[in-house]
Amino acid sequence: MAATGEPPKATIPRQIAIIGAGVVGTALATQLIHAGNSVSISNSRGPDSLRNVERTTGAKAMDTKRAVSEADVVILAVPMSGIPPLQPLLRTSLRPGTILIDACNYYPTRDGNIRPLDEGMAESVWISKTFSFPVVKALNNIVALNIASSAKPKGSSKRVALPVSGDDNKSVAVVMELVEAMGFDAFNAGQLADSWRQQP
Repeated sequence: MAATGEPPKATIPRQIAIIGAGVVGTALATQLIHAGNSVSISNSRGPDSLRNVERTTGAKAMDTKRAVSEADVVILAVPMSGIPPLQPLLRTSLRPGTILIDACNYYPTRDGNIRPLDEGMAESVWISKTFSFPVVKALNNIVALNIASSAKPKGSSKRVALPVSGDDNKSVAVVMELVEAMGFDAFNAGQLADSWRQQP
């Protein structure tokens, strides 16, 4: 039985690539490793810039192309302004069957204005169109500091519920399992078009 605050181990360990090594990406890496997954992490500056992140999280620093091509699950944890530059790489590196999770949030004051989002398109729908690849929206509406501190054992009355949205039921089920293994209650929040409800 897991100790208080310690999430259960994943029933099916995954190879997970996190793109983005800021506070959210590193917090996700740490928690996913605690849950029994193998995690790589990358950024736009290359693996040599992530040696301290390797030491503090246990994630393997990689270049983004290699990390994505080897992963079962890819998590985007970057500013929305960082999505378009990833388009050529992800379009050629994502394998069929890979699950792509959007954990990003759009803040125009930080990201600049992105016209489709300003006109009301759901953020994850825009990302899916940008990469021509299915997306699952999850893990975007919990602040980095709470990713570890709010994780609780299954059955705890203090366990936090997190939404998961997507169009492919199998992918949504896998992401919900990951969220549960991290120490949260996952719930199906509907189709990707409904994911606007998860946005800030």
